[in-house]
Amino acid sequence: MSGAAPESPSLFLPDVEAHHQPGVYHDLITSARGRQAEYSKIWDLFAFQEAFTIHLARFTHGVLRQPATISPGLRELIAAYTSYQNECAFCTQAHAAGLLCAPSVGPGFDARLTTSQEAVRARLNGLTYDRMWKTAIKSKPDLVTVTSYNEWQEGTQIEPARLAVGKSSYDGAWGKRGAAAQVSYLAATLRWSARLRGVPHQ
Repeated sequence: MSGAAPESPSLFLPDVEAHHQPGVYHDLITSARGRQAEYSKIWDLFAFQEAFTIHLARFTHGVLRQPATISPGLRELIAAYTSYQNECAFCTQAHAAGLLCAPSVGPGFDARLTTSQEAVRARLNGLTYDRMWKTAIKSKPDLVTVTSYNEWQEGTQIEPARLAVGKSSYDGAWGKRGAAAQVSYLAATLRWSARLRGVPHQ
């Protein structure tokens, strides 16, 4: 079997791909090629004229951070979940560029609560939270952020919640009921945080 790097789709711009300028994207591409790993071919464009493509990076930042019907926290969570679904090695890429990596995890979300958006990710009684934590830790992050502690308007909260008429609760999460269910997401956060730090959890 050949030891050549996996074939990546080409931009069909050979002059662009062959003339990378020194910078973050040049280093990312060099690292990926050295590990015989695939990489996003748009990096070739960024590496060719990083001074110009920074505007695209600013656009991406604006999409995530500028005022909108969905909060920045929910947008980050959707982006993190999409990365999880696509099995993106974002921490590997960040570390190759000398950057810290801080993926976000969350219990699920429901944008319909306060917006006209239909974005929904069911909690699945804690399974969604576990899956995201597991994937985040597998990526070898520097730290993990949680979206969110008490953003009830987006259905991303993990703070203690008791059963009330017309309100969501955590009953059933990890098979727990009553008082144990009320703090189940905090307990799960403690458990996963300990695993992230490499500390045995009692």
